[in-house]
Amino acid sequence: MDKIAIFLLGFFKKIINNSGADFEQVKLIVALKLQMDNRKTINPNNNNKQPNYTLLIQYGMYFFFGILMSAMIGGSNNSYTGLFVAYTFIIFMLIMNMIADFSTVLLDTRDNTIIIPRPVSEQTYLLSRIVHIAFYILGFALAFAIVPIIVIFFKYNALGALFFFFNVLLGAIFSLFFTNLFYLSLMKFTTGERFKDIIAYFQIFITIFFFGGYQVIIRLIDKTNLFSIDTSHWWIYLIPSAWMAGSNESFIYLDFTFYRIVSLILSWVVPLVGLWLVIKVLAPGYANKLVILEQGDIKVPKTNEKELKWTVAGVFASLLTRSSTEFSFFQLIWRIAGRDRKFKQSVYPVFGMIAVFVFIIIFNRKEPLSDLANSYSFLTTLYVPIFYLYLILKSLQFSDNYQSSWIYKVAPISTPGEILSASVKTISVKLFLPVYIIINGIFIYYRGFGFLVDIYIGFLLSVMAVVAMLSYTKLHLPFTTGYADRTAGASKLLQAIIPMFIAGIMAFFHFILCFYHIPLVYPAIIVTIACWYVFKYFRHINWNKINYFSV
Repeated sequence: MDKIAIFLLGFFKKIINNSGADFEQVKLIVALKLQMDNRKTINPNNNNKQPNYTLLIQYGMYFFFGILMSAMIGGSNNSYTGLFVAYTFIIFMLIMNMIADFSTVLLDTRDNTIIIPRPVSEQTYLLSRIVHIAFYILGFALAFAIVPIIVIFFKYNALGALFFFFNVLLGAIFSLFFTNLFYLSLMKFTTGERFKDIIAYFQIFITIFFFGGYQVIIRLIDKTNLFSIDTSHWWIYLIPSAWMAGSNESFIYLDFTFYRIVSLILSWVVPLVGLWLVIKVLAPGYANKLVILEQGDIKVPKTNEKELKWTVAGVFASLLTRSSTEFSFFQLIWRIAGRDRKFKQSVYPVFGMIAVFVFIIIFNRKEPLSDLANSYSFLTTLYVPIFYLYLILKSLQFSDNYQSSWIYKVAPISTPGEILSASVKTISVKLFLPVYIIINGIFIYYRGFGFLVDIYIGFLLSVMAVVAMLSYTKLHLPFTTGYADRTAGASKLLQAIIPMFIAGIMAFFHFILCFYHIPLVYPAIIVTIACWYVFKYFRHINWNKINYFSV
């Protein structure tokens, strides 16, 4: 496969040399990177020695979305609308995937010490990375295009199917151009930590966008005949997917109107010229920016121990902790959870998914929203988040800097349960409670402020349920495991099923309270006392229950 890719690269030798890059150097660097990619990454701590199939899963995901788009194209009476939606989706998918998964390739600083001291131009350095990414992006585009090409062939004609194939490849090139324009422009105006923060938050947004976009696409498949796009508006010429849909129609019907001719020119010229401009205009200074990015920003935080207790973390720690150890780790975990980019990238999208999930459940109803006051829909928003709280607390054990966990072994800590208790309280208050209140806010509006008691009971029951589930598993202290040691397969599936089962039990218990009109004040008092005893037990967990970790 690598030899085929390098062979195809030879057809672009003249274009690469004209862009200011050295073709032979680009070819050598790309061949080496592809060879390294083919060396399967195996977790040395995993006894199963199973390879990473992430790339195959991504190809399968694009193939699946291609099936969805083909259903939209085949089921729509308006060819332009179906093509427009399909091109829009694939371009957005590729751009988001590049930013989410391939930013490390474009911004990788590990090559600096090898390539920068050598006579390699910045155009060559950047283009080799773009070509490396392009092989994968074009593969995703082809996986997406397979089924739609077949549908267009049988519904319209072979010429339209062939041109759809070429347009998808051009869409992939446009995605490369747009993403590189975004990154390289951002590198021009920001440096170090600020740049990394922007990328991290953008990746969080992308994950939420994918989850929400999937839900929207599923609901659009049966509605493509309900709307059409007017191509007479001037702003239609600003949308890349509109160019491609228009140019594709010109070969489906062999009818070359003014709009379709302009679309044909734009869909072919803009991606190629844009990529050339990235190499010629934005490439200069690329290597220097990578050096600055590797060094990061040097920050010397100012700390005042006298004011430590009066921070937000300090106030909550004073109210919720019962020992100096628990107090200290509450604040430590609070700060790390707010600063660790890898942790935020794995956890924050979860809350966005909760919001999308709740939005779909509530607004997909046929009844008016005013009926929420008399329905039991609130049980979903109260107890489904148990699943997400459990996943976040399980994710707390992972860190890129897990080697620093030696501090747990040398610190005079007799009961590690205090650390676990502090971690549950920190995550519950800092990350879970605000989102929990927001997603249940609509019920406060329709059911009144008395619903705050329901939220209080639901929150405490959720936390207790998660603590109970954690107590009967092999526990890990926070930030003691590398990300490469994540479990997969049946173990991960079981971790997803158990919280949902517990959530169902909790929701049924709350339903009984509401159905028989039991005053919630008494259950609230009982739940508070029960929560106190659960944490008392959790704090006294000894080292025998803690999973061994090596540093």
